[in-house]
Amino acid sequence: MTTIKSLRAKQKEDERTLTASLSRAEKAEKQVTDLKVQLKKASEIEKKNTERLKGMYKIEAANEALRREKETAQVAAPQHTIPRHPCYAFVFVC
Repeated sequence: MTTIKSLRAKQKEDERTLTASLSRAEKAEKQVTDLKVQLKKASEIEKKNTERLKGMYKIEAANEALRREKETAQVAAPQHTIPRHPCYAFVFVC
């Protein structure tokens, strides 16, 4: 009789252990799928940011080219400046 009771107790304990293990496995699988979704979203965001950064580099390169072109144009054709008298250094604009 005691062996039957001990075997039944052991069987119940094994069932609880199995149930707990299955529950942990399901939670782990859910975490894996959630992490995959997060990784996919992060990859998409990184791709968009990389594209934006490439666009910014192109704009910066174009701005630098325009700046150099402007500087060379100013050196080639200097602007005529009106000589200023030191007394007129402070000009007020209304």
